[in-house]
Amino acid sequence: MSIASNIVLHVGFCMAERTLYSPLIGITLLVSTIVLPWLDSITKASSTRRTVCCCCVVLIFYVAMTVRSVNRDRAWSSNLSLWSSAEIDGCIPTSRSLNNLGKAHQRTGNVSMSRELYLRALAIDPGAPLPYFNLGMLEMKEGRNLKAVEFYLKAVERHPKHVASWNNIGACFLQLGDAEKAIKHLQRGLEIAPLDPGLSNNLQAAKEMLAEG
Repeated sequence: MSIASNIVLHVGFCMAERTLYSPLIGITLLVSTIVLPWLDSITKASSTRRTVCCCCVVLIFYVAMTVRSVNRDRAWSSNLSLWSSAEIDGCIPTSRSLNNLGKAHQRTGNVSMSRELYLRALAIDPGAPLPYFNLGMLEMKEGRNLKAVEFYLKAVERHPKHVASWNNIGACFLQLGDAEKAIKHLQRGLEIAPLDPGLSNNLQAAKEMLAEG
């Protein structure tokens, strides 16, 4: 009911995350005060007129809901349009929605916008690990490994079992040529996920680097 009712009364994003019973009370009262008197007048008309009026109402409602559904479906055409719709609709931003919108922009190559959105997400929820992880990914991709490590460390500080962060810290130190620090952080990750292939491969590479001196 909550998903379908958002077609009638849109109160936010996403549809399935909103409880609409309270706002629907208001629209139900509004419809009843307008529609019920009109229906009462229709019942006093001839049967042909009642049939025509009912058919028109059903047709109008069907067309309106079809248009509304098609327009709403466009938001789901991509991650970027999906999470952008929250901004367009003027909904209150959350750390999660801003982080996901930043990730969508990152996939399109819009680095400056994604960085701005990750920082906005952290301004709302400084304890969220994923915006820090994604900021680390941006810095790592641009070759700023020490800055990336700073963000990854903040991510694991908030979520100590975030394996991807431990792996990327090790990868950053590998690129910096610091095998000992790489091994240290990769082993922390393997304590959490002993069978993770990325951690194992990077650890092997770090040990070989250390052996070569």
